[in-house]
This record gives sequence, structure tokens and C-alpha cells, in this order.
Amino acid sequence: MTKIDPGISYWQVVTHYSKKVFNYKPCHNRRDLYQSLFIALPFLIGAAFASSMVNAWMDRLYRDLLMKGVNGSALPDAIIQFFNNYPEFQIQVGDFNQWSARTCAILILILIVLGGRDACWRFRRAAFTIGVMYILRSICVSLTHPPNPYKPCLSPNVISPIFVDAILIMIQVKISCGDVFFSGHTIIYTTAMVMYLKYNIFPYNTLNYIIKFVMVVFCVSNIIGLVVSSFHYSIDVIISFILTSLTWWNYHVVVNLDYFKDTWYGKFIRFYDHHPTKHNYEELPMSISNRQSTFIHSTTSSNN
Repeated sequence: MTKIDPGISYWQVVTHYSKKVFNYKPCHNRRDLYQSLFIALPFLIGAAFASSMVNAWMDRLYRDLLMKGVNGSALPDAIIQFFNNYPEFQIQVGDFNQWSARTCAILILILIVLGGRDACWRFRRAAFTIGVMYILRSICVSLTHPPNPYKPCLSPNVISPIFVDAILIMIQVKISCGDVFFSGHTIIYTTAMVMYLKYNIFPYNTLNYIIKFVMVVFCVSNIIGLVVSSFHYSIDVIISFILTSLTWWNYHVVVNLDYFKDTWYGKFIRFYDHHPTKHNYEELPMSISNRQSTFIHSTTSSNN
């Protein structure tokens, strides 16, 4: 359980963060660093590229179906049908969604970096959640091909060769039109939200709660915006939000509960999650109090 000293002065905070900048280390030891560089990072990049390759392939399939007169009409969706009466607003929301998805990715990186020596540890958790969801998304969108409700996708932009197309999709330079049924943007929004709910940035609880509230509002409103702009169906974002949240939560359940320590997946996840300095496991991620903080005057006591 984390305890934060409420009597911290402004200059103590400034001095502390100045020292952290000059003495910054993103890991506790070599194993911590190597697991992030040689397991988590390749897994995340591989999963993202595989998902983008599926998207690029689906764009070609979707284009061919449109040329044959198939998949031309969007499926009924109550929210999309309502906002189709306001096309200019849909365009504005859609443009904002593309910007906000990149912003959330940057915010995830910032939160990871601010973890100090826990940065690699936080990165492994984010990489696991996002990577697993990208793999699951690749399977889902390659099996089911509903028509895309997004109007710019009436004429998909296909770039050759396919791996170049995939790279452009992966770095968010190009949108994909064939990936309906499982929202990739929602994976990023949801991961950002649960991570900011989990970790503190400042030693002041009030400020942390404000940040958490702002992140929840920002991420949830953007998830809704994906449907408002007709970029995704309602079911796309609902499925993605639920599965991403459950993946993050179940990861922590396996890490925290000894019931899973002798299972094959429990052994793997605990090896992958390995935190060098903690002999007890932290609280589950959905509890609203006692968040973990790696900043000043934070102490850890066993609560097992």
C-alpha cells in the first residue's frame, strides 16, 4: 500500500523532480531493461505490424467488394444514423479523433517515462495489453467483413506494396477502411485511461484525481466520437473497450493472486511482469484508493 506525505512543499517537489531529471534511469537492473527491450518491445511492434498488415489486406478486399457492388451500404446503427444529419459535425469529430489517438499514445509514453525506475515495468504492462489486443483484433477483422460506415471509405486508398501500406497504417499516416468490427483507436484510448487510473503522476492526491478525471472524460468522449463520426460502429468500440479493460484487469489478477502462480500462464505473466524491488504484489487496478506512486516520500508496506 502506498502512503504519500501530504506535507510536501513546492520547492521540495521542484528539487525532487530536478534530481530525477539528471539522475534518470528507466529500469532497476539489466533484467528489467532486457525484458523490455527484447521481449516486450518486439512483441508490441510485431503485433502492431501484424494488425496493420491485416488492415492493408482488408483494404484491398474491401475495395474489391465495392467494385463488385458488395458492401456498399452501411449497417443500421442508431447513433450513426442520428449524426448523419450533421455531416459537418461528423467531419470535425473524425478529424479530432485522429489527432486525439496520437495524443493518447504520447500520453501513455509520458506516463511510462515518469515512472522513473519503474518505466520499463510500466512499459511491459502497456505493451502486453496493447499487443494482445492487436493480435485479437487481427483475427476478428480478418474473419468478419461488415461494410464501413465512414464516408471517405467509399473509395479506399490502397498503396502498393502492401508492407508499405501497412507501415503507413501503423504510424497513423493513413487510415484503414477494412478494419470494421474491432476498433484499434479504442484500444489506445482505453489503455491510456486505465493506466492513468492506475498510476499517480504527482505526490498530491487532489491533483492526481483531477488528472484521472480529465483522462477518463477525454478518453470516453473520444471513444464515443468514433461512433459519432461514423468511423466505427457502436459495437466496434464496445467490444474493444470491454476486451481491453478485461485484458488489463485480468493481467493484474494473475499477477496479484497466488491462485494463478502455478498455472502455465501465471508463470509466464509473472516472469514477464517481474518487478525487481517488490516482494508483495500491488493492489488490483480498479480500486479507487491507494494508487501506486514512485515519487517522493512514497513508502511500500506489505498488505498480503
